[in-house]
Amino acid sequence: MENKKVLENLRKICVVLIVIWMIVVFIFSHQTGEGSSGLSSKIAEFLFKNEQLAEKMEAFIRKGAHMTEYAVGAILFYSYCLTYPKMPAKKRIIFAEMCIVLYAITDELHQLFIPGRNGSIIDILIDAARWNAWNRNTLACKQNYYRSRI
Repeated sequence: MENKKVLENLRKICVVLIVIWMIVVFIFSHQTGEGSSGLSSKIAEFLFKNEQLAEKMEAFIRKGAHMTEYAVGAILFYSYCLTYPKMPAKKRIIFAEMCIVLYAITDELHQLFIPGRNGSIIDILIDAARWNAWNRNTLACKQNYYRSRI
């Protein structure tokens, strides 16, 4: 009974963290194209001090930030699924992947209404691919760990 209560509390914590993550992604997506580019530029200038190099690295920084956003989301959704110990591993993975893809779709639709931004099916596919890569690496690590324990 106590274990059930712990799982319920962890589930609530995961939901709160997922909602916070969604709000953060929404805020970043709500920036105009100029505002988003300006933030990436400032970070590039801070990191590289060289103006020409900073300009070249801006796109990488922007994509890296997007990657990080969705990696955090994937971890949060998967963590939520882990609070259901009876749920088969494949169902956890599918559920978490569906949540990430659905949120990526809503994020790209949201960007269609922001000046200087555009929604992109490519970005949705990139977000899904990131999740798949993270997921496969996680499963491979688990399998190697259990094999080494035998």
